[in-house]
Amino acid sequence: MSNSIKKKLDILQNSKQGFENSLSNETVLGKVSNLGFNRERLEKDLVLNQNADKLFRSKGQKTSTKLSLNFQFSKKLRENTDNFITYRKILRKAFWQDPVTIVELQLNTDFSRTIPGKIEKMKEFYEMILNKEHLLEKVNVYGLTKEKIDSELKSINEIEKDALEKGLVKMENEKATQDRDKIFQELVNEWGLYREVLKACFYKEDPQFLEGFGIRVPTAGFYQRKKKKDETPPVNNPPAGEPSSKEEP
Repeated sequence: MSNSIKKKLDILQNSKQGFENSLSNETVLGKVSNLGFNRERLEKDLVLNQNADKLFRSKGQKTSTKLSLNFQFSKKLRENTDNFITYRKILRKAFWQDPVTIVELQLNTDFSRTIPGKIEKMKEFYEMILNKEHLLEKVNVYGLTKEKIDSELKSINEIEKDALEKGLVKMENEKATQDRDKIFQELVNEWGLYREVLKACFYKEDPQFLEGFGIRVPTAGFYQRKKKKDETPPVNNPPAGEPSSKEEP
């Protein structure tokens, strides 16, 4: 788990604990109400926490859906692309002495590297053959029948539709991320302010009391100063007249 995710989970857990325990404690409510956090505001803050938690935990499900969609799309595109490239190779060898047919079938052109370009190129190739009877007769011998072309076109049209949906899902995921981040930031701001209110009310009289509200307080005890990097330890010289503990060579 990354530090960023752990930090967010801590905020969700601590803010929930703080809001819930405050709402169930009349003494706390009496004090924080004087500083702007009445019951109504705390109830809204608890709902904010619940919404942020729900959106945060749904991120994993959206990511899984997105990965599944990408995998299915890539698989379909690869299958149709492989078929298209295979037919082009076969037809190039078959008509290498027929430059007119080579040009008509656009076998002398390069295949696009982009997804939209691949889809357009494949559709253009198959539709052109269907629209020209003499080309259909020539390629039929090499397994590129009308039924096979219809099947390939149907699959390519589905890929084109998937590409559009894939773009829409990406936009939806980006919007969901923006919405989640916005709500989470609202929670961070509200919880940060309420922490300060709780500290102002209880830190001096009972700092440990704050731990029940998701606020960690430093443990009382001796504070040891950290040694600076350029600070060297003092040399303990023996008193005059006493031998040094270091043996002479």
